Amino acid sequence: MTQCPQEMITPGHGIIADALIMHGLIKILHIEGKMEGWAERRGERFVVCAERPDLNWIDQWEPMELLEIAAEFKAKGKDRASEEEEQRPYFGLVHDLSRSTVDPGNFSSWISDVREALYALKADFDLSEEHKEKRGEGRARSKKRGYYTLYLPLSGVYGKYVVENYGIRQSQYAVCATCFALSTLGYIYGTVKARVERRSSSGGGHDVFNLTFIPRERTSLRSLMALQRMAGLVEMRPGDLNELGAVVYMLSVGETIYAVREGVDILVWVTQRAGNFQRTVGVNIFRGDRLLEAIAEIKYRAPSWPKIARQLGSSLNVLGEYLAFGGDVYHVIRSVMADLGRKGGKLAGLEGLAEALKKIG
Repeated sequence: MTQCPQEMITPGHGIIADALIMHGLIKILHIEGKMEGWAERRGERFVVCAERPDLNWIDQWEPMELLEIAAEFKAKGKDRASEEEEQRPYFGLVHDLSRSTVDPGNFSSWISDVREALYALKADFDLSEEHKEKRGEGRARSKKRGYYTLYLPLSGVYGKYVVENYGIRQSQYAVCATCFALSTLGYIYGTVKARVERRSSSGGGHDVFNLTFIPRERTSLRSLMALQRMAGLVEMRPGDLNELGAVVYMLSVGETIYAVREGVDILVWVTQRAGNFQRTVGVNIFRGDRLLEAIAEIKYRAPSWPKIARQLGSSLNVLGEYLAFGGDVYHVIRSVMADLGRKGGKLAGLEGLAEALKKIG
C-alpha cells in the first residue's frame, strides 16, 4: 500500500458510530477518486490514511436533492392529518433509511439535520486526533448550535440513562456536523439493513439487523469500498433469527463479493422498536472474510441458494454457527431440510449446499 498522505481518525463515539463515520468518509473519498490508501482499527476507533477530501461538489450531489424533496414535504405538510403525514414521498435512499429507523416520529428531523450537516461539512470537516475533546461532543443537557443528536441506528448510546451525582438523567448524545453527516452516510452507503416485523404475539413492532464491515488488520480502501456494494435494505419475514442467522440471510440474498482477500470483520447490531420503546441490542463482531468466502462457495455450488435462504427460518442460525465456528455438517443439513419441509419448500439444491459445507469445514 502507498505511503499515507494524511491520517484521519474517527473521534471515539463507540465502535458503531466510528465504523459508520469511517464508511461515510470512504464513500466521499470514492466519489473524489482518492482511493489510494488504507484503513485500520485502533481500539474502537478507525484510522483512514488518504488524501483529505475537498468536498467542493457536495452541494450539488444527487442525494441532496432527495433530502430537499423530503424536507420540503415536511414543511408543506405541517397542518395535514397525521395519517397523511405518514405517507411522505420517500424514495431511493431516503425510503430505505425511513424503513430502517426504529424512531419514525423523529425521522423527518433526522432528514432535516443530515441535510443541514452535509451543507456544513465542507467548512466543518475535521477528523483530527483530539476531535471529540476539542468539539465538546458527547452527553449534553442541551445541544449547542450546530450540533446534532446521534440517532439510535447510528450508535448504541442514544437514549440511555446517565448516573450523575447519585441522580439519574436522560440526555442526548450530541455530535458535530462532521460526525453526524459522515455517520449517516456510512449508515446509508456502508451498511446492510434487514427489517423484520415482529409477530403480534410478541408485542408487535419491528427489529432491524444492521451489518457493516470493519478492518481487522490494515485494509485497502478499495476493498472496503467494494464491500459497500452490498449496502442497502432487505425486508425479512417474521422469524426467530439471531445475529448470525441474519448475517447469513443478508449475505445470501445480497450481491456476492469474491474479491476481498484482506482481514475484515463484520460488525452487527440490532435496533428494536416495540410501542414507544426503542433500544440497541446484540452488538457483535464476527470474522467477515470467513463468512464471505463461505457464502460465495455455497452460492457457487448451489446456485438456487438465495431463493432457498429466503424460505428458511431458525435453520439459518444453525448454519451461521457452523460457518463462524465449525461443527457438525450433517446437523446443519438436517436442520435446513426440516425447516424447508415445514414451509413446503423444495429440497433441490441441498446437495450443492452439502458439498460446499464439506469443503468449507
